[in-house]
Amino acid sequence: YFRYNYEDYLYCKSIGLTAKEILKRFKAAHEPIKEFFTTGAGLRLMNKDAKIALDVILHFVDKGIPILPLHDSFIVQSPYEEELKKVMKKTYREYTGFNCPVK
Repeated sequence: YFRYNYEDYLYCKSIGLTAKEILKRFKAAHEPIKEFFTTGAGLRLMNKDAKIALDVILHFVDKGIPILPLHDSFIVQSPYEEELKKVMKKTYREYTGFNCPVK
């Protein structure tokens, strides 16, 4: 992170916080998942999330139906709302093996 945000690096340095200390504090604050920090797990999850989103988008693009991705959501015309929910649930399950509530 500090490689890309020199201003934050300088601030942390000025108050005596090192990258190791910040990581230590993150691990203490997030005890249940601390073993996953610095393992690449976050990158793998983000990649999987992107693939899920892309598959949902391509489903509608292939049918010529406009779709607008918005963070972890999508906007389609109201006649396609139920189809979108179905595709989102199906695609999530294909990638994760789990069901996901879709609102």
